[in-house]
Amino acid sequence: MGKLRFRSHVVVGALSTEGGTKVQDIFHGTVSIDPPSIAADAEGTATATISGAATTDLVFVTAPSNLDAGLIPKGATITSGNTLTVTIANESGGTIDAAAKNWAYLIVRP
Repeated sequence: MGKLRFRSHVVVGALSTEGGTKVQDIFHGTVSIDPPSIAADAEGTATATISGAATTDLVFVTAPSNLDAGLIPKGATITSGNTLTVTIANESGGTIDAAAKNWAYLIVRP
């Protein structure tokens, strides 16, 4: 398998996989996520605004290193224009009502 290497930037519109769709844009940042109170062994969703995000975008999130023990990020999607929705599971034995923290995101626009 070949390696994909970037020196300092990506030429947007030229990056694609074999037979895949060309990437039109890539952007990243941080956003404050305030998870709801999540019962033990349950999931909850939290939303945040990312200006310019579209439902056709691919989004990847990274939880902060100090995320409360027991909370596990399960997925993220752009559910409507400018709205990031993150699903978080509580795999602990009790309810967790975590404080807002900054999460990193990466958006790829095909």
